[in-house]
Amino acid sequence: MKNLQQPIFGNTCGKLYEEYIVLASANREKTLPLNSIKSIALSSSISLNSLLFMLLPLMLLLLPQLMGKEDGVIKISFYVMGCLFLVLSIIKAQRKYRIKIITSNGGALKIRVARENLKDAQKFTASVSKQLLKNDAKSKAILAEERLASAVFSTANVLPGK
Repeated sequence: MKNLQQPIFGNTCGKLYEEYIVLASANREKTLPLNSIKSIALSSSISLNSLLFMLLPLMLLLLPQLMGKEDGVIKISFYVMGCLFLVLSIIKAQRKYRIKIITSNGGALKIRVARENLKDAQKFTASVSKQLLKNDAKSKAILAEERLASAVFSTANVLPGK
């Protein structure tokens, strides 16, 4: 008899059981059966504040165009400073991380992950993906076994003399 209440894996992002997962977020917990999950992935995007911060160095790149026919050294210094600040703003851009779950009926569920819990989220998505593959292999084996049993049963009914 299997104990379904013993988690296979658990951390700050949620708990993985044999038949379902419990997703943990700051406001709520959500329970999903594993057979209703099509895929799970960790995604990241750049926040809007960082994108707006990247516009500031672009002003330094546009300013020499408005200067007219002034000294070329001043224009080059504005271009260099603008490029340096643009590269710095790209490197320091704030990212938002989410666990994205696509269900078998086509719905998407997103759980926000704090930057401090990024490694936990990577481990959680990896273990859930591994469990999904294991459950998929089990279901394919059961389906093949059922097909074989039905084929044997149908040929047994057709054979004469039995």
